[in-house]
Amino acid sequence: MCNVINCATCNCWWNWRSGEVGRSSAELKQRARMAGTLWEPGELAYQQGLQRSDPGAFKALLERNGVEYNPNYVRGT
Repeated sequence: MCNVINCATCNCWWNWRSGEVGRSSAELKQRARMAGTLWEPGELAYQQGLQRSDPGAFKALLERNGVEYNPNYVRGT
């Protein structure tokens, strides 16, 4: 998954890779995209490939990471 996460205790959004904090997921993800820290190297390409080649495995990956699969999700939102 991406490096932007939310602390369930304090509700703070932070970037695991850079250590930056933000007020919202959207704000922090946009800064991380610009800085190139949203994804670990190769992770985005791996997930995109898995989504195309094995949708069931992609859905299982999301669910193992606590993300509900949404077939209408558009990356970058």
